[in-house]
Amino acid sequence: MSIGNLLGIARSALQVHQLAVGTAAQNIANAQTEGYSRRRLELQAGTPVRFAYGNVGTGVRVTDISRARDAALDASYRSENGNAAGSTLQRDLLRQVEGVLGEPSNTGLAAGLDAFWSAWADLANNPGGAGARSVVRQRGAAVADLLNGFAGRLDELELQTKHRLQTTAATATSLGRQIAELNAQVVSAETGGQTAGDLRDLRDRLLDQLSGLAPTRVLEREDGSVAVYLGAQTFVDGVASKALSTSMDATGAYSLKVEGRVDPLALEGGELGAALSVLNTTLRRPNGADPTLPQTDPPSLRVELNRLAQSVVEEVNAIHQRAATEADPALNAVPVDFFDPAGTTAGTIKLSSALAANAGKIAAGVVGQPTDNSIALDLSRLRTGVPQTASTLDGKTIAGYYQGVVGDLATYTAAVDGRATAAETLVGQASVRRESLVGVSTDEEMIRLIQSQQAFTAASRLVSVADEMLQAILQMV
Repeated sequence: MSIGNLLGIARSALQVHQLAVGTAAQNIANAQTEGYSRRRLELQAGTPVRFAYGNVGTGVRVTDISRARDAALDASYRSENGNAAGSTLQRDLLRQVEGVLGEPSNTGLAAGLDAFWSAWADLANNPGGAGARSVVRQRGAAVADLLNGFAGRLDELELQTKHRLQTTAATATSLGRQIAELNAQVVSAETGGQTAGDLRDLRDRLLDQLSGLAPTRVLEREDGSVAVYLGAQTFVDGVASKALSTSMDATGAYSLKVEGRVDPLALEGGELGAALSVLNTTLRRPNGADPTLPQTDPPSLRVELNRLAQSVVEEVNAIHQRAATEADPALNAVPVDFFDPAGTTAGTIKLSSALAANAGKIAAGVVGQPTDNSIALDLSRLRTGVPQTASTLDGKTIAGYYQGVVGDLATYTAAVDGRATAAETLVGQASVRRESLVGVSTDEEMIRLIQSQQAFTAASRLVSVADEMLQAILQMV
């Protein structure tokens, strides 16, 4: 081996181990940097020189500075991240819905209905009392106001959730566009065969963010670019990305569509999936003017409250009108509605105009029978009686039906809360597993730093040895 070859080996060792020291320093510097992947030097022995007596090595070279990354761990984390983000948002939205009803409460609808029936019982005890009639009107108006308030707050919550769906879809579109741009940069930077670690780290951070918005599937191409699928539809492929848009169909269902696709995007998970789920179940509006269209399963809270309001209006009006229909025909009594018969939803229920203007129109008994209290008694019995109108409530009392609505919502919210807690645990575990590979351990890096430093020192000593050998040869001349 010539002294020149020996110096070449020493030079390659000095350069490589100097780079190793720099790589360890870079890892240590980014130990707390979110999304940073630990770097590793991929070393390979230099191409040997062939002599008559055999092959002689030429030192060491760096083939790549790779990232400590595992596609399976990334996929696992992103899957759990989508589940956790979706369950958490759904839980938070459902808690807001529960806050609309505000049960149990002394001022909620359950208490309002109870007070309404009690007012009728008081009127039955004093059929001629003007004050008792005023109380009945006041309590009836309170029930209508509570239902109106529920409808208004549900409308507001729907608008907020719809806005969140739209802004989240816009965010996903922006992330897709950025991923496509990074695809182009990665392909260009890796033309020579080296890993573009910083660009890949940035792209992976964007993919992680996207996974929290919608379930994603990432497929890496041979050129270093990635394709991203939302559900079964292509969202990003190479340098091309597509936009997400929101819409509502004739049935009142919200949907997401990928640009260029007619069929809605099927999502189960992520913030987009959670917002769609709440909008299309709990907050969904009745199916417009076509009653034959199928309702959601489970029924929406808005539909349940409308059904309750319709039953209250129809049942109370039917009993109250008997004051005239059962009267002596010679009296020509005109039936009076307690509630406006046109307002049969939670948002439109209100007192009839005649009764709102004059509490004296409230009937305690049959017209022409001042001491009769049969109407007030029958209305007070609605506290425990099953409605007999067309809008029956599955064989339940009005109060019992409302309690069922509240209970079902609480049970559903508790189930989602349990799923959110479990999902948060799973995403935490997936993050720990991935971090154990990609994260920087300062203790390990310090060991590598010392090893590289010692190797650099040894290579420096090799230069000194070569110099001493050269001096010895010169002295022999």
